[in-house]
Amino acid sequence: MHRLAYNVTIDDAVDVGFRMAGRTQAFRRQIRLIVIEAGIFGGVAFAAAWIFYTPAPSAGDFLIGRRAWN
Repeated sequence: MHRLAYNVTIDDAVDVGFRMAGRTQAFRRQIRLIVIEAGIFGGVAFAAAWIFYTPAPSAGDFLIGRRAWN
């Protein structure tokens, strides 16, 4: 009986794993969920930074409707 043997590297194993996982619906759903969560987290972080670094208007500015960033 003849045997075929070859040396498998870590890159080959990872490539095969990604190819197999990429075809499953669960893997695609997980990637989609991660992208959505990253977008939401990024948006919240951007809004929080914007609110933190934007100067708050004074009471007088608020009453006359003047913008604080002029």
